[in-house]
Amino acid sequence: MTNLYRYRFGSVVFDQGSFELSVDGGAVEIQRKPLQVLNLLLQNAGKAVPREEFIREVWRGQPTVDNVLANAIAKLRNAIGPAHAQHIESIPRVGYRLSVAIERTAISGSDAGMPKFRPGDHVPQREHFRLERRFGASEANDVWLARHIKTGEERVFKFASAEQHMSSLKREVTLARLLRNALGDRPDFVRIIDWNFSEPPYFVESEYGGVNLAEWAGADGRLAALALQDRLALFLQIAQAVASAHSLAVLHKDLKPTNVLVEPAGAGWQCRLVDFGSGRLLDMARLGVLGITPLGLTVVNGIAFDAARGTLLYTAPELLADEPATVRSDIYALGVLLYQIVVGDLQRGLAVGWERDIDDELLRADIARATDGDPVRRFGSASELAEALAALPKRHEARRAAMAEARQRQIEGEQLLALRRRRPWLYAVIGVLLAGLLTALELYAQLRTAREQTAHELATKSALNKFLIDDFIEAANPALAGRRDVTVAEAARTAAGKVDGTLVQTSPEVRAGIHAALHGVFNKLSDFPSALAEGRKAVAEWARSTAPDVEQRGFVMLTDVYLLAVSGHLDEAEKLLADAEALLKPLKPVPPELQAELLFQHGSIHVERRQFEDAFRDYAQAWAIARQPGFADPVIAGHVEGALSNMNTMLGHHAQAEQLARDLMERQVAIWGADHVRTCFTAFILANTLGYQNRADEGLALADKSIACLTARLGAQSTGVADARVTRATLLAQARRYREAAVAFGEVADLYGAVLGPNSEGRINAIANQAAALRNAGQLTAADVVFGAGLKLGADALGQDHPTMQALKFGAARTRLDMGRTAGVAVLLQGLDADALNESEQAPDWPARLALQRGRLALLSGDRARAAELLGTARALEAGRNDAADAIREIDDWLVKAGAAPRLAAAVGTRS
Repeated sequence: MTNLYRYRFGSVVFDQGSFELSVDGGAVEIQRKPLQVLNLLLQNAGKAVPREEFIREVWRGQPTVDNVLANAIAKLRNAIGPAHAQHIESIPRVGYRLSVAIERTAISGSDAGMPKFRPGDHVPQREHFRLERRFGASEANDVWLARHIKTGEERVFKFASAEQHMSSLKREVTLARLLRNALGDRPDFVRIIDWNFSEPPYFVESEYGGVNLAEWAGADGRLAALALQDRLALFLQIAQAVASAHSLAVLHKDLKPTNVLVEPAGAGWQCRLVDFGSGRLLDMARLGVLGITPLGLTVVNGIAFDAARGTLLYTAPELLADEPATVRSDIYALGVLLYQIVVGDLQRGLAVGWERDIDDELLRADIARATDGDPVRRFGSASELAEALAALPKRHEARRAAMAEARQRQIEGEQLLALRRRRPWLYAVIGVLLAGLLTALELYAQLRTAREQTAHELATKSALNKFLIDDFIEAANPALAGRRDVTVAEAARTAAGKVDGTLVQTSPEVRAGIHAALHGVFNKLSDFPSALAEGRKAVAEWARSTAPDVEQRGFVMLTDVYLLAVSGHLDEAEKLLADAEALLKPLKPVPPELQAELLFQHGSIHVERRQFEDAFRDYAQAWAIARQPGFADPVIAGHVEGALSNMNTMLGHHAQAEQLARDLMERQVAIWGADHVRTCFTAFILANTLGYQNRADEGLALADKSIACLTARLGAQSTGVADARVTRATLLAQARRYREAAVAFGEVADLYGAVLGPNSEGRINAIANQAAALRNAGQLTAADVVFGAGLKLGADALGQDHPTMQALKFGAARTRLDMGRTAGVAVLLQGLDADALNESEQAPDWPARLALQRGRLALLSGDRARAAELLGTARALEAGRNDAADAIREIDDWLVKAGAAPRLAAAVGTRS
């Protein structure tokens, strides 16, 4: 018998036997790799575990992605909670250490083993049934066909000999009851009749549903002999059964031929889905509604979870990387099974070159989409896959029509080439304009989804081609512009002025499409006034149209909500948001992408109004929508997840913020690559939250890469680059490199001034941060000058009560007191509010900070009694915090100068 252990520290318990983690008495959902990391830390408690040892022991020397250990540590810290996460110490350039006393209790690690069943044995506790044939056996289960002695009725019994192997049986019973109660008796699921969980051998008893698909297919080459149409019909039964389970939030997690049974049905065959022992339930509320006890399911935050993984051949790549199972991991298994059924060979794996086995191009594309390595690119649901297969004949017809259209586009391309030959100057400017043209086309391509090809769409494409050739590119003609280095922005502005005149004979929706494309161009160029102007024109054209594109009109309006909000026009942004909601309300239902975008823009306005808790709520609701199976737009999902990560950072939830940002980056790298604009934006979001975890060096490396990437793709003068530079400057300050931070914030202030205007909030914030960095660097005179400039600028642009103005006043007062000056300090401190200051910089001790500066002012003004009173208040406020040692030392130094330390010591305690 092998001894395993149950470890405990605080309220955290880890059981090696079941490999399960619980905190505060409740089971915690966490992937296996972070648990293996915890196991290694517990076995070496108090010792430093080198990074190399983690990689060798947990990942067998082959990490799946960069930062794989840091990701696992972040997930582990998040799972055990902030009170316990502090015990996992990062040791720079070495690894990690668990620095906490642990309790260790030995537990039994082995079982008595499965009874040795033989054909002819009576079924334990079911004496009227005798075992007839073994279907299969494993370390955990033994599956037999049994027959009633008198009636000859067949049953299937699945046995487990030990409690630690019983969870899969309980899970199978629970999920089978849910499917039957919700869907009724159906021929595509096997009915569970009874179970025994009271004494060993434990078992589940079910009806006999036929032979498994692998056995059925091999009988006389039955599957290979079927026509392709009949094979697809067989697969559709399986896919539709999976879709029905998914509709109840039930994942199978072990789809394979041996878990599909086949039985004769009339002139054909009936497939049945069996063995939900590895399954997962995503919505526990369904059990409560049906009055079902959740046997065998670990319940965490409303999610039923288990760590079981399916058969390797059918296991999606993300599961091998210890990501949680989703609808799309079941779809991957269906895709592999579809390939095998189509080729008529259930032994064949989906190896390199599999495409050569499939003659049908559309079928080949369906299998490729179902088994894509990136789950985001797979079918959004099993029903979508089934519908695609059922519609194959119609899709073949549509493909023939598309090929005819492609030929027409080729002819148009040849005409464009001839035009270029007549304009040799194009070769000189095409390098300058190429990136901008791609930017323009990218958004426009997104404006029209894969809908029926109508005459309207052909007219739109033709108008777009004409506009790009005759107006956009022509704007860069050296003969007209007078020079060869015309920028994309200049060409776009020139072309924008010609839209309504050039396209006056086209329909309103065509003009709306062109204005929407330009709206996207100017947005990406950070020319917000031009973007807003084009957005308004697009919306106005759609309003005139007899067939307006309501969804795209809504997207443009919502983008303009964001542009107005970040430009400081909050009242106008809120009105436009209300207009967008009214426009979209009649849609039945509102597409989930628009629902998420609406919530995202509500959050954007709350952020600009410094209502961070409200913004967090909006972003969390938007993310709940965006992470659902079938959500079609990874760009919107990325915006939402990035915003939620940022808001977690603002509210001090740093582990959650880091995990969201890392997960988002991994998906973006897989979809668009490491150097895509979206990935680079997420890099500085991640860098920002690392800085707040005292990991500024890691953050700076990410921020530098982000800045280089965004500069190359957006140009040096863009809000994206400015935002990334803010993050870098903040990281320098967090690393106490204050002189460098002051220079960096000064550059950011200049950049925001150029992009958003000299009176923009972004510029004033940067000036405030520059002044604070100068003060921390000891350059008090320079800091005082910069604080003064920020106060003068902010008084007109922001108003005296704005959080940034409050921060400027506090910083200016503190700097003058550092210089030993009292002139004007009382005015600066008057009216400062801890809540408003907290909106500018999240900190728990603003009341104490204010009392400290007021006490310093009283001391420098000669009022020692008042100084002692205020400094004593500051110390008492700081004494209630765990991380206030430095602040208390500073206050005590001032108390000594005020001659009040002995008296105060008796009242509030001496410093430690």
